[in-house]
Amino acid sequence: MKSRTTYRAAPAGPVRHPGQLRPDTMNNADPAVARFEPFRVLLGTLLALILSALFASSSMVDIAERMEFGPARDRWLLAAQTVDDASHNLYTDRPADWLRSALGYDDAPDTVILGELAVANAPQEMAAAETDPDLVENSVPAGSDGEGDGATREPAAEPEPEPELREITEDQPLRVWMGGDSLGQFIAGHIAYRVAPPERTDLKIDYHISTGLARPDYFDWPAHFTDLAAGEPRPEAFVFMVGGNDDQAMRLQSAVLDPATPEWREEYRRRVGLLMDVVAYPDARLIWILLPPMQDTSRETITQQINDVVRSQAGLRPWVSVIELQDLLSNGDGRYAQFVEGPQGGQHLARQNDGVHMTEVGSQWVAERVWAELSTLWPTVMPPPDTPTASQSTILVDPDGEPTTGG
Repeated sequence: MKSRTTYRAAPAGPVRHPGQLRPDTMNNADPAVARFEPFRVLLGTLLALILSALFASSSMVDIAERMEFGPARDRWLLAAQTVDDASHNLYTDRPADWLRSALGYDDAPDTVILGELAVANAPQEMAAAETDPDLVENSVPAGSDGEGDGATREPAAEPEPEPELREITEDQPLRVWMGGDSLGQFIAGHIAYRVAPPERTDLKIDYHISTGLARPDYFDWPAHFTDLAAGEPRPEAFVFMVGGNDDQAMRLQSAVLDPATPEWREEYRRRVGLLMDVVAYPDARLIWILLPPMQDTSRETITQQINDVVRSQAGLRPWVSVIELQDLLSNGDGRYAQFVEGPQGGQHLARQNDGVHMTEVGSQWVAERVWAELSTLWPTVMPPPDTPTASQSTILVDPDGEPTTGG
């Protein structure tokens, strides 16, 4: 006898997965809890922002200090310092402080030390820019009449002649430091990777975006140069470019000096001279790259004033040379142009759309001009023509940016 098995269909209805609420219970949720959900999200977001501010309070202060002088900066700086004080009292700033210390962010020197040539020769124009004795230490050689307190000194009767720079070899390559603000980064890259022979150069690139001489409270370049000059071994060639961020007011003690005023120019002149004097050593040279023409009219006015100051201060110091860009990155009238004629002819896009920075092609032209100055000061930095590695180590580029092998 055959048995029968009866199959009964499951009742129709939605399939419920494990952990899913029963339909009859979903409608019984507390309305107050549902209304409280957006508030909890907002509260959690605010709490996260507050904790982030407490952990990064020192960065907030740094950002506020970078703002231009004025009421807005004062308000933001007061708020940031209030948060920073609270963070310090709650010990929430300790992890950030440990990280800054490990990365060396707080290792800047407290004094600015002038180089040997600046102290020994001390031209009147250089000494007339009196320096703050609390910030500047003038290292005066034994037997000198100077007291090292920044006082005005008479120029030396017979300044000693500039010593000849040493011969560069593969065993002792030229020590080159390249730094400044963002304007010179591409230039340094071209020098390091396309122009300089690697077997005869020891290059270091050290750029700090948004820096200049107008705001030492944000980044102090003379103090940074003091640290570089105190290193062993000291750089021999300092390639430097700043000024693109200096179209702003400067604070001098309790006064705020507006850009392009006579007082502003005088203080900027003092700061430029001070920085040049820091690297005044017999075996070192400073190559200062001037600013290119700017698209904005007001920025161009200050750019020309900055270039004039740098030229005049460099003319008083034989260890400083300047690199002119007016003829290289301008139209026929010497004004700003985005497309300019290259050294080998043809129109090329030399400036970026912001009207300030240079393109890769424009940076390449400047790099070649800087290298020409370096090889004039140290002729032996270029390998002899009959050296087999000469044609293999130096990579030049044509105006279109295509690499070509050069000797």
